[in-house]
Amino acid sequence: MATRGPKPTIGQVLPRQGVFTTAQARALGATEDQLRSKAVSRVFHGVYTAEDPSKLSVRARAALLLAGEGALLCEASALRMLGVTLPQRFATEPDIHILAAPGDSGPQVAGIHTHRSNVSQIALMEGTWPVLDPMECWLQLAARATLDELVVVADSLLKRGLVTSEELLPVVEARAGARGVRVARQAAHLARPGVGSPLESRVRVALAQGGLPVPEVAYLLPDKRGHLQMAYPESMVGVEVDSGSPDPLRREREILRWRGIEDEGWRIIVATRSDVRDPRALVRSVSQALEKRATTDM
Repeated sequence: MATRGPKPTIGQVLPRQGVFTTAQARALGATEDQLRSKAVSRVFHGVYTAEDPSKLSVRARAALLLAGEGALLCEASALRMLGVTLPQRFATEPDIHILAAPGDSGPQVAGIHTHRSNVSQIALMEGTWPVLDPMECWLQLAARATLDELVVVADSLLKRGLVTSEELLPVVEARAGARGVRVARQAAHLARPGVGSPLESRVRVALAQGGLPVPEVAYLLPDKRGHLQMAYPESMVGVEVDSGSPDPLRREREILRWRGIEDEGWRIIVATRSDVRDPRALVRSVSQALEKRATTDM
């Protein structure tokens, strides 16, 4: 007499992409008991998974399933999938942003923000993710981001080669009148390639908003001393962000490096996280250093 093999698990029955509607699961042979088991979690209304429902990839797949053919990931969700550095509040939000297909209203479901546009630019990530062009995603984000947040994202786009400095401003100017375009225009002027961290981006914005010239970024020093994160080369004033590292050896190397650069005639001003929250003291220090160098024969 033939013996039955082990009963397939819910994970073996369900679609490979890990998200499904109840109708899809039943069509694939899932039982009611399996669908009601603890192995299954709801992602959005009408869409379920046997994986971790909090994972970005799972939630993105679920949103695309509800949105249907022609929909794209967009705004912060697309930028996260592309590996772009985002400010914390955008990098951790659970909601998924979807651009509905032309002529489609898109899903009206809690946890999914549906955008509508005539923009048709698409970038494919790893051949599987339909993602709106990253420049367009950045412009979408401008509707709810502050200036320093938008510069953080623009700097990351430039660093990853997803856009170029020459592309930023013309695309912004083409959106005259759109929501957030004013802050996007400011951010486009402030964005720079080669920035090492979001904190560096925020410090640079703080200096500019304090009325100072925008410093050069990643300024290469002579004699193999590496580079300064931000610099005013003509005045030999540099601005470095304190890493805040708990590693005493790293802190010692930072201090010795700054000392060595100052021995060459530079004035190094170290910025901290608190300077981003209240940049007045930092702006005053940099301003005084620039004024002093302007009146001193270096």
